[in-house]
Amino acid sequence: MRAASARTPPTASGLFLKSPMTRISPRINVPGGANARKPASSTKSTLLILFIVRPAIQHNEYRQFFPNLVIMGLGWLTRWDVRYEMWFSFLLASLTSFNVYRLGRLTLDRDTANRRLAFLLSNLLIFSPAQYLNWLVGEQLVYFFPAACVTTCLRIAYSKMSVPAKFALCACLSAVSTFSAANGIVCWVVVFPALVWAGPQSISRGTRLRLALACACGLALCAALYFYGYQSPPGHAPLTAVFERPLHAAAHSLSLLGSTLAGESDSVLVVAVGVGVILFSLFAAHALRLFRAGVDHARTRRAVGWMMLGAYSILSAAAVTLGRSGLGVSQSSASRYTTFTLFLIVSVIHLVALPAGGAAGTGSARKLLPSRLVPAAVAVMLCLHALASFIAIQQMGLFRTRLLQARACHMFINTVPDTVCLERQVYPDVPVLRDWSNALAALGFWRPGLLRSNRVEEFAAFDASASGDYGSFDILDREGESYRASGRASLPHRREPPDAVLLAYEIAGGGHVAFARAELKNRGYIFVRFWDQGTRQDPSWEKSFSASELPTGAAGLTAWAFDAETGRAFNSKARAGSGGRNESTVEHGQHAPRGGGGHQRLFPRLQRRRNHRGARPGRARSAPDADRRLRGDRGQRREHGRDARYP
Repeated sequence: MRAASARTPPTASGLFLKSPMTRISPRINVPGGANARKPASSTKSTLLILFIVRPAIQHNEYRQFFPNLVIMGLGWLTRWDVRYEMWFSFLLASLTSFNVYRLGRLTLDRDTANRRLAFLLSNLLIFSPAQYLNWLVGEQLVYFFPAACVTTCLRIAYSKMSVPAKFALCACLSAVSTFSAANGIVCWVVVFPALVWAGPQSISRGTRLRLALACACGLALCAALYFYGYQSPPGHAPLTAVFERPLHAAAHSLSLLGSTLAGESDSVLVVAVGVGVILFSLFAAHALRLFRAGVDHARTRRAVGWMMLGAYSILSAAAVTLGRSGLGVSQSSASRYTTFTLFLIVSVIHLVALPAGGAAGTGSARKLLPSRLVPAAVAVMLCLHALASFIAIQQMGLFRTRLLQARACHMFINTVPDTVCLERQVYPDVPVLRDWSNALAALGFWRPGLLRSNRVEEFAAFDASASGDYGSFDILDREGESYRASGRASLPHRREPPDAVLLAYEIAGGGHVAFARAELKNRGYIFVRFWDQGTRQDPSWEKSFSASELPTGAAGLTAWAFDAETGRAFNSKARAGSGGRNESTVEHGQHAPRGGGGHQRLFPRLQRRRNHRGARPGRARSAPDADRRLRGDRGQRREHGRDARYP
C-alpha cells in the first residue's frame, strides 16, 4: 500500500479497501490515503464527480489515469469488493504470460523442449510470490499495466501487419503504459527497436526514420502531459542523490534487478546485488555479441524482442533508483518493484535458449551460456526462487496481521477510538478519517460496517459457534493512579490471536460497555504454521488505563477477543478468580490522601475454589502479599440464551 502524504485527506477511492488478505475470502477493508480534498458533502452524486475527476489526480510520482478508471469502475460496480481488483491484476499477469508464450513460439519454434522449459521458468517468475504486495493490494494493479502493454507491443511488432498499423496500436498501448505507472513511459523507448527489427521483413531506411520521428513525437507529447502541473512528492529524497553517491545508486539498481530471486529482506541484500550483477552481465554480453555480429536479420529478429523486454526491466530499475536511491539500498528490496524487474530474468532465460546461429539454428557462433552449465544454472535459480518465495510467504502473514489489526482499530473509530492506533496504522488525520468513514458507511461501502455502539452485547457472539477457549484475563495491577491489565486471547476458529482485545466494564442491570482497546503483542504468524503445528504466535495482550476511565458504578472488568473478519467479539475467561463468572469483579472506591495509608482501591474480589488444605472461598490476598496480581483458575463460561449478532 503506497503511503499517502499526511497533509492531505483520503479520497473516496482511497478510503475503499485496497488491501485484501492473503486468503481469497473474505477481504480486508482498510482505508488508505490519496491526494485530494474532501468535498462539502459525501453523497452518491459527489462520488460520481470524484469518479470523473479522481483518475487525473497525481499520486506520488504516478499519473495512473487508466488504472484509476479500472479501480473506480470496479469499485462502483462491486461496492468496492477488492477481490475484483485482485482478479484484474491476475488477468493482466495472465495476459503477460500469454504474450511471453507467443514470443517464445515465434523465436524458439524449432526447439520445443527449451521453449517449454523457458516458458515454465518464466511463469514461476511472472506469478512469483515475491511480488506479494502487488498481488494482495487491490490498487497495486497499476504495476501490472506496463508489463502487459510492453509484451503486447512486442507481439504486435512480430506480427505481419503493416508498419503504420503496428505503430498506431503500439502508440496507444504506450500511452496507456505512460499514464499507468511511473515507469510506463519506458514503453516508448523499447517499442521502436522492436518495430524496426522484429518484423518478418527488413524495412527501408526511410521507414525507420519516419518511425523514429513518430515515436519521438509520441514520447515528447506523453512526457509533456505527464509533467504538466507535476509536483514533487513531499518527503522524498532529491533526484540529485543518484549523482552524489554513484556507487550507492549502482548497488540500488543491481539489488532491484536481483530482488526477484532474493526476496524482501535486508539479510539477503548481498544476494540480491550478486544476482543483479550476474543477470546484467549476461544481458550485456548478449547485446555486445549481437552488435558485433553485424547485419543478420534472422538472428536479430529472434533476439530483439527479448532484448527489449530485458531493457524494459533495466530502464525501470534506473527510473526507480533515480527517485528512491536516497532512501537507502535496503528500500530496493521492496516487493512492489519486483513486477518491474523480473522480466530481465525472463529475457535472459530466453536469450540463453536461443539457437547460436541464424534462421536454421546452425552456425559457428557459441551460445550465451554453455550447455553443460544450463542444468546448474536452472537448479540455482529454483533454489533462489524457493528462498524468495519462503520470505514472501512470511511477509504475507505479517502483512495480513497488520491489516486485520488496522481494520479492527478502524471499526471502533466512533465507539472506542484509539487515536494512536488510527494515526499509526490507518491515517494520520483522525477527524478527516472519521468524517469520510461515516459518509462511506452510510453508502454501505464497509463490510462489516463501523460499530454503532460500545455496548458489547450488540456485536458479541453468544451462540454455539462461540464455544472454545478464547483466552484469559490474567492480571490487573494498580500502578499509582492507573491500572495495568494483561492476559491472553485467541480465536479458536481461526487458530490465531484476535485482531483486537477490548476491555469492558459491567454496568448495573447487566451488560458490558467497552472502554479501551488493549495492545496486542502478536505481529504475524511464521512459516511453521503451514505444517499445521500450531500458530506459534504471541497471544498476550496488555493495557494501561486510568481509574477515571471507569464510572463509579462499574462492577466488573471483562476482556473480549475481537474478530475483524466477522465483526464479532468473544468473551475471554477470567483467570483472576471470578467465582464461575467471565469477568474480574471490581469495586470502585474513593482514594485516600497520599501517606494516609489503607485507602480503597479498584481491586478484584478473589473468589477461588481451592482443593488443598487451608483454602477458603472468597479469601482475598492483600496487595503486597499477592503483588497486586490476579491469579486463579479459569471461570466457567457464561452462557447466554440469545444470539446478539453484529448489526
